[in-house]
Amino acid sequence: MNRAPNSMHDNVVEKALLPRCSSCGGELRFSHREYAGRGLQAVIRRCASCGASLREAPAARLVGAERGRRRQRPGIDEGAPSNPVLDAATARRLLGGADEP
Repeated sequence: MNRAPNSMHDNVVEKALLPRCSSCGGELRFSHREYAGRGLQAVIRRCASCGASLREAPAARLVGAERGRRRQRPGIDEGAPSNPVLDAATARRLLGGADEP
């Protein structure tokens, strides 16, 4: 579609055509992903107007490397992380132990 821009901020780039509902013609929006078996998942879209849902064709699930890495947290039994700034003597003084000169 060729049209003149309405303002200097209009970049005349058309939005991708969103899928439409087959019953009412409303915009289908992403709802969630559903496990489809054998390592596949299907995208579920819901109509913004009538609420009807559409299940897209199953596709391969994203593997961990594509999804990103999860943060590695220390185990519960490992205790607090070590603090290299405080030495043992300073730690004792802060905790109210014997004062050392």
